[in-house]
Amino acid sequence: MKLNPAWVAEMESKLNFKQPIDVTLAYPTPQKWLIVQLTRRGIPFACLNVGVGVRRITTDTDKCPLCKRPIEKKT
Repeated sequence: MKLNPAWVAEMESKLNFKQPIDVTLAYPTPQKWLIVQLTRRGIPFACLNVGVGVRRITTDTDKCPLCKRPIEKKT
């Protein structure tokens, strides 16, 4: 599967300007590409399995992606 160049450009723009990312992806190729890019740039992220191979990838790690409540950080 090839990546959509428009989607890649949009994600790279968000990564370059440190904008939040919250996407749900059904295909493994874009999932892997985004996870590799986030890892290479040292950006913290969460990867949630929605089911049937679908994953939600978000850079908002300060609140629960399901209930939207703040996550208490242990010090």
